[in-house]
Amino acid sequence: MKTNMQLLLLPAILLMLSCRTKPDSDQSLNIKAAVPKAFSWNPEGFRVINTAFNRKAHTTSTLYGKYLPGKETRILLTWQQEEDSHWLGARIPGKFLSAERLEIQKPASGVTDTSYFRFQEGNSAVYKSAGTDKERIQYISTLQPAITP
Repeated sequence: MKTNMQLLLLPAILLMLSCRTKPDSDQSLNIKAAVPKAFSWNPEGFRVINTAFNRKAHTTSTLYGKYLPGKETRILLTWQQEEDSHWLGARIPGKFLSAERLEIQKPASGVTDTSYFRFQEGNSAVYKSAGTDKERIQYISTLQPAITP
């Protein structure tokens, strides 16, 4: 009888000791990866198109898209990667780096108008490109949707 009682108490004591520390709320939320409020963006209606990882630059980017009649909007958000403290070898989005917004107007007249905006981490406002970022416009507009099984 004494052996049965010891067998029951041992797992109960181990369970109580293993659950005694409460994780800090800063540990469970990745606050560094939050999009700054200065980049006023409402994700409602946007869908994830693609996610890209640059192993050399250690960045993670997510492309969002929203399609309306005559207008397409794409937003590319980029973060610096960092080591995940909870999973050995895993990398998670860390510091927010930039947000790029590409708006393509396709009116019935057939003339396409493209606008490009970039919000860089550390700047207080979004600025419009003067057409010098044709390489970025090309990159964002040619990203294809990810195909998942």
